[in-house]
Amino acid sequence: MAGEIAEDETLDETALQWEFVDGKAMRFKLRIRPVLRNVTFSATTDNDPLLEAVDLMKWAFRQKKSLRQFADFLPTYFIPDHVRRYLYGSDALGRKKLLVDRYEFLVYRLLRNGLEAGDIFCHDSVRFRSFEDDLLGEEQWRRKEELIASTGLSILQEPISEHLDRLEQLLERRQRARKPLRVRLAVQQHDRGETDHPFHRHPWKQPSQLRPTPLLRLPVRATLQRSL
Repeated sequence: MAGEIAEDETLDETALQWEFVDGKAMRFKLRIRPVLRNVTFSATTDNDPLLEAVDLMKWAFRQKKSLRQFADFLPTYFIPDHVRRYLYGSDALGRKKLLVDRYEFLVYRLLRNGLEAGDIFCHDSVRFRSFEDDLLGEEQWRRKEELIASTGLSILQEPISEHLDRLEQLLERRQRARKPLRVRLAVQQHDRGETDHPFHRHPWKQPSQLRPTPLLRLPVRATLQRSL
């Protein structure tokens, strides 16, 4: 059997995968349908075709009806073209019919892909909830002063200009602390307008081979403002 499969160049592996799904249909129905019935999903776009299929399936399951009863009404325009031919078979009269077990499995697969891609959300989930679910509503944001005060964090009540000044001073102290003593002295003389320092006249004679650079206050402030 394995030799025949290896020699058959026309073997459709995707068809074999769907045949495997046919054999596991009862198992995934028993495990996934209860979850689908009780979970609410949303999407980044209105009238998402996949969620239309989910809503119809949830309604049928709650009514304890088979999807085969609604095969002609199930939305199919979300089905990818490369999968479509595997979701249809023929009835006894040779007419094209939708294979509802495969259809149901495809919905679960696309639902999972949408959740992982961030296109579909679950409000009750921690991992798959929408970014908007973590934001304060408009009504709450109108009370922002009260909310900020309730946090007990004084930094949130500090004016932004004072906060930037303090960060700028902290950054400059750290920059000075990291410079060697020779460089710090040269920087101080440069700031005072004293350029007759041997470090300035003969920078190539210094071990570090570095020229002093004055601290630029405005770029530091601009950088902090952009980051905030």
